[in-house]
Amino acid sequence: QHMVRITRLFFISKFETTIKEWNQRFGDALRKEVFFSLPQNALELGKWVVEKEVENILPFQNLLSESISESKDLPIILNKFKEYISKPQDSIFVNCQELGAFVGLLSKSRGKKIEVGNLNVGELQVVIKSLNTLLREKRNLPVTDISYSQAVSFCSNKTAWAHENGFLPDGLIYRLPTEAEWEYACRAGNLGVAGLGDGESLSGMNANINGGRAGNLIGRTDYLINRKKLISIDPNKPKFEPNSWGIHDMHGNIMEWCYDFYGYYSKDEISIDPIGPIRGTKRVLRGGSFLRPAQSARSAARESLEPSWRGSEIGFRVVLGYPLR
Repeated sequence: QHMVRITRLFFISKFETTIKEWNQRFGDALRKEVFFSLPQNALELGKWVVEKEVENILPFQNLLSESISESKDLPIILNKFKEYISKPQDSIFVNCQELGAFVGLLSKSRGKKIEVGNLNVGELQVVIKSLNTLLREKRNLPVTDISYSQAVSFCSNKTAWAHENGFLPDGLIYRLPTEAEWEYACRAGNLGVAGLGDGESLSGMNANINGGRAGNLIGRTDYLINRKKLISIDPNKPKFEPNSWGIHDMHGNIMEWCYDFYGYYSKDEISIDPIGPIRGTKRVLRGGSFLRPAQSARSAARESLEPSWRGSEIGFRVVLGYPLR
């Protein structure tokens, strides 16, 4: 058993870093996008828009021309609608910027009381609301395919911005958690296999893991749940209950980079504020993921990868604290 004492003050994010947060920090330079299929109501409206684009409906054509001049993404999604009409398929795939531009067009038409898709104002509002919900869900997915170096760059960028704008006192920085800090926050005082409930159960019921087989679970095996996808982060309506300190998704969803080089634990009886070896070839990841069983998402489970590695199950969360070295 490896005993650790944490004496350094730190604050860990309640949630994993999202695509929205990443793009706010880096803009177009390192933009992350997720592509997804459009629901049927959006497809039907898109078909209507591109079909009416060539007709002599002056108010609508003026609105469309104005919107196209204001958004570089609107012509892209309109071309996808045209291709959908010429080559019928189940759906089309768009990203958040493209769908956002289309929703903007619909919102303008509603505001100017210009008919779209033969829908009345109330019906159009329902469609706009559903598409905005879809946008929020996709933008608030955890950011993935992130290397260790990119995660560190995000923290450095956030720190510089916060200092420049007077949001952080001197000496404090944003950074990745140490492995010890991560496990301390994950357990939240719980000495069981997980930092949730009584600490003895981990399944698709309380975490986004691969819980599709009884052998993939720890504790109760009443329900076999494997969602096979990332869960969006909604601070107002989280999918899963947090641990007793209010921290969410420390088990499953994505594996999270930690500060430390991977190495054997210290042989000291108690390690105080450990920060890992001074050098190494791999960095630590913690938390398991939506692709992995409960055993990989235990509070004590460790993974390691080269810092350049990026994958669909790899992301991070941020700590506010003091520099480590």
